[in-house]
Amino acid sequence: MLNEKKIQSLFDEYDSYTRKIIRTWTEEFVDEDTGERVSVECEDWDDAIPTPEQKRRMNDIKVFILANYKDLSNHMLWGAECRFDSEECFNELVSRNDANALDELGLRYECGKEDKGVYIDQNKALSLYRLAIELGADYAQEHYDELSHEMKNPVIDDGSGACNIEYHVRGKLPVLNNIVMTLTKITESLNGKNEPTEFGLYVPVGVIMKTLVNSDSYQGNMMEFALNDDELIIRAIIDEDCIEPFKYALLQSFDGVEIETVDLWDNEE
Repeated sequence: MLNEKKIQSLFDEYDSYTRKIIRTWTEEFVDEDTGERVSVECEDWDDAIPTPEQKRRMNDIKVFILANYKDLSNHMLWGAECRFDSEECFNELVSRNDANALDELGLRYECGKEDKGVYIDQNKALSLYRLAIELGADYAQEHYDELSHEMKNPVIDDGSGACNIEYHVRGKLPVLNNIVMTLTKITESLNGKNEPTEFGLYVPVGVIMKTLVNSDSYQGNMMEFALNDDELIIRAIIDEDCIEPFKYALLQSFDGVEIETVDLWDNEE
């Protein structure tokens, strides 16, 4: 393990370049009742702006600490994870069975952190909470109780948060063809259970997500998809909280694509 005092001194130096600074000034106004001119001292906090030299030093500190993250204590790993948003540090904490890291990972599986490749899996979240409780995590019991209650008393989705979204997927033609083939296979595997109509295919987004990222906890229906030249357009009536997760699932499942989303109902307004 690296010397904690040395690492803490580096953290302190790093923080000193980004600390908030107090700004003070005087404002004058006329009292409406007395007509007297009054001066008031005001203050506010602003973020310090590091100089170019300080930015280089901050980067040097970050590079040094992250290069040696495996030699950090759990306490110092948390310091690095918080300052540098480091998935390597977080994953190291999880591999060490750090109680609070397991609790945090449970939260990720409960709520989804799709930009990090973690998709909703409530059962996995519960198992992580249970382990975190055994190891003494601060809030794991509270998280376990809340999720257990939610799973026993599910809220019925009335569709009020639904959006009509087009996903414009761009990339190399072989990759786009691969996406089309995947979506076609998923649609055919339902064997009509999705009950397509003239309005669309009604392929559950949860089924697609289960195939792509092994999570079916997402609401909505894929209505249609079509490949035009170098662009694939996928349209879905999808819950507003699932718009980005579906995009991330496509991005992480197929290499080299870019995706733009268009809300058709917003455009109609």
